[in-house]
Amino acid sequence: MEQQTSGQPWWLLTVYGGMISLIGILLFRFLEGGQPSIGYWIGALMMVSGGCALWFGVASLRSERIGSWLILAGLISTALGVAMLVYADGSVRSFTDLIGYWALLFTFLQTGQAMYSYLGPGFGLDYLGKLIHVLLAILSGVLAFTLIMWPESPGNPLKLIGLLPVAMGGLLIALTLRLRNKDKLAMSAS
Repeated sequence: MEQQTSGQPWWLLTVYGGMISLIGILLFRFLEGGQPSIGYWIGALMMVSGGCALWFGVASLRSERIGSWLILAGLISTALGVAMLVYADGSVRSFTDLIGYWALLFTFLQTGQAMYSYLGPGFGLDYLGKLIHVLLAILSGVLAFTLIMWPESPGNPLKLIGLLPVAMGGLLIALTLRLRNKDKLAMSAS
């Protein structure tokens, strides 16, 4: 019996989550000294992650209801990645504000996805998937609030803020694996 596949490029979402985690790791170094080269890397990774989300969103638009959310996430990440490349050699504050604005927009998207997963049709009893969406919305909201509203001061614990994108990337990868397994089950049932 030949196994059917959905043709979804799930590896793109795994790369998307991995890039978000890598951005968090680079934030540790950037917030220590504000080196422009690290800022350029963060901007480039943000553009690549946006491209992965955009590519998956366009590829899944025909068959999945998550395509439009990922197209928006991809456009936001790509646009802010370009802005980060422009502001990488500026002040640390303006660069962290950009990351905060990205996190704020990510929060809005994740909140919309969380509401859709709770209220939308066809999601069944996937409580773990719903919980992951809610956790992503909370983590990105904390990241946005902390980066935008935290006052600059000596001894500022912003260095630890890199943990939030690392956790967000891990949750995105877990959600991707969950969606991929759910897709495989649906394909094997049909």
